Amino acid sequence: MEVKNVGVIGAGQMGAGIAQVCAAIGKKIILCDIKQEFVDNGLKTINRNLERSVTKERIVQEDMDETLANIQTTLKLGDLSECDLIIEAIVENRDIKKNLFDVGAVSTFIGYVKNTNNNKKISSIDLEVYSAMARKSLEAILEKTNKKWNLSDTLVIHRYGKLNIGEKIVLVATFSKHRNNSQQSCDFIM
Repeated sequence: MEVKNVGVIGAGQMGAGIAQVCAAIGKKIILCDIKQEFVDNGLKTINRNLERSVTKERIVQEDMDETLANIQTTLKLGDLSECDLIIEAIVENRDIKKNLFDVGAVSTFIGYVKNTNNNKKISSIDLEVYSAMARKSLEAILEKTNKKWNLSDTLVIHRYGKLNIGEKIVLVATFSKHRNNSQQSCDFIM
């Protein structure tokens, strides 16, 4: 399997270094941490390291720009779902590491295109999406869900375009310390 997308959990010195090296060899990176401040500091470290390399003529400005363009950041573990490889590089503290994946339950819902819509037979469905509006609505639903059930994380993938009967149309996954919260929140989103 070719690794194209790499998730790095932890934007400290080690995580930033791993992200930089992977981005420099052309991998798409998602750098994840629990606070925006930590992610910002990780990016500053990467920037400082690359600037030093440009100054010392180890790399050219174009290499620096390409490396930085390969790095995205997030505060949500769910954003790493499309990564081919995830590297954990958080502080060496047992309690913190334990809490990273402190999930007691994951509930999922997978929706499929059925052969009827509003009691009419269909052979396919064609969904249009207005990205900004859909994203805003989904973010509002997820924010409400996270507040009500105190979730560790959520993941929603909704397909659009022409979909045939039997194809997957939506995936919802909710991550919680408790099974009831996970199940109820998944039902709520759907």
